[in-house]
Amino acid sequence: MANVNSVLEVNDTNVTLTGGNISTVVSDITAANTNVVASVVLDVAKVTSSTGDYLYGLAGGFIPFSAAIDSGSGNTTINFNSDASGSVAYGAGIADANDIVTSINSAGITNLSAIVLGSGEIELTESEGNAVTIFNINNDTNGTPFAGSGSVTGLATSTGSSTLELMKLTRSDGGPIDLRNRVGTPTTDLEIYSVHNGQFPLALYIEHGVKTGGIVVVNSVTARDNLSSQGGDMAYVTDAGGGEWGLFIYDGGGWVEVGNQDSAATDAQTLTTTYTTPGGGLNGIETINLGNISPGCRIVEIVVEVVTPMGSYNGNPPIVEVGVTNDIDQFMTGEESDLEEAATYSASPNYLYPETQTTDLQIKARITHRNALQGEFTVSVTYV
Repeated sequence: MANVNSVLEVNDTNVTLTGGNISTVVSDITAANTNVVASVVLDVAKVTSSTGDYLYGLAGGFIPFSAAIDSGSGNTTINFNSDASGSVAYGAGIADANDIVTSINSAGITNLSAIVLGSGEIELTESEGNAVTIFNINNDTNGTPFAGSGSVTGLATSTGSSTLELMKLTRSDGGPIDLRNRVGTPTTDLEIYSVHNGQFPLALYIEHGVKTGGIVVVNSVTARDNLSSQGGDMAYVTDAGGGEWGLFIYDGGGWVEVGNQDSAATDAQTLTTTYTTPGGGLNGIETINLGNISPGCRIVEIVVEVVTPMGSYNGNPPIVEVGVTNDIDQFMTGEESDLEEAATYSASPNYLYPETQTTDLQIKARITHRNALQGEFTVSVTYV
């Protein structure tokens, strides 16, 4: 906290801080004639899947199942019936993390949002810092509860409210909040900095000219979409899909991607992963993200190199397919390789991802490993 008698300049007005705790600092700033209002808010509360609490080894379950979530606005019951994403990855009747997150966000719980982290966990964020309580209602068709130990999601059933108090500075007219140290180092002590996230009033446009857009860092596309943005603002999304970053600009009507991890890596033209048994997933099926390609790229070859033949599996022979979410074997079907034979197999899809697309294309491999106990192979996707 700031030292007593430090002086903080707020919009050309000197504010002497009469106390070091956050409540006193808020009172000092609010009482000054600065056009800035200070308030005490709680940091956001987060609930993240515990991978050790997954019953199936990942976030996902057999629909239908249901649960209720209370984050301060009363219990909201959510029925999980969709397998739009999970059916592609693991087979019909299975809801994966994407399906679960979609259902939670569609419920419209006040101040609560859900995302899938790049590592596959589900994360709930309560923006007001309230406690989050989850009630299991109907288990999935295998008898697995939605939350808690040995559950579908690995989410805790009870998470307390945030205990971290933060200071929030706002200016209702959209003007800047300019901060400077006059006595001591209050900006450093309070970890605050000057900012202009708003828009100048119309009468000031002649003086200030065109608004200068800023760049904000967020962790997901959902968080980006929740921003209050003006034309020219930019957002750096640390996970814009597949665990890769993306840079976006707001054109006044929506977000347009201007760069991403793939477009920045000009030398990276092969997506490669090595798969070793035993595998994970549900029903002996596991889907992995190989990476993203940008609009205008052409996929020229898919290669599967079997290092150790698959063995000790259940039922039909294991297969690997390569494609996208809606067409999982678009680029290589399961019949184009033999995972029981140590050899190199290839397919030449010669697929061009249209330049008119505004988002990257995420390439996936679905491995139907049949719970094999031995085997190792490498999947490579070459694009130009």
